[in-house]
Amino acid sequence: VSTQSTGLWRRTGSATDATTFLATTMKNVSSESAAGVMAALEKLAADSATIGAEFAPGLVVAAANNFEYTDPFDKSVARKQGMRFVFENGSRFIVRLSGTGSSGATIRLYVELYEPPTGD
Repeated sequence: VSTQSTGLWRRTGSATDATTFLATTMKNVSSESAAGVMAALEKLAADSATIGAEFAPGLVVAAANNFEYTDPFDKSVARKQGMRFVFENGSRFIVRLSGTGSSGATIRLYVELYEPPTGD
């Protein structure tokens, strides 16, 4: 497995809040392992106990699903685009799977972490 970090960005929304973005790619993951990761995330998203659960300090799950994309021009819908977990504070992470052919799979992880105003 090779991991490639494709970017870490921090955008300040105002003087006291910020959003941090991370994108990373894991290549040459065995197809079986990658499918197992996605199945585990799908199961977690389908579990009714996931909504409202605290994933990490300050990160309470508001929504979890296998998201879809609707093309704004032709209105076609691409389903099962990746597992998405959205938190009450607006933070989210997405895990996408691609390239599940004979040479291994690629897993992409996208994280958007909102940091609320500190009150300083």
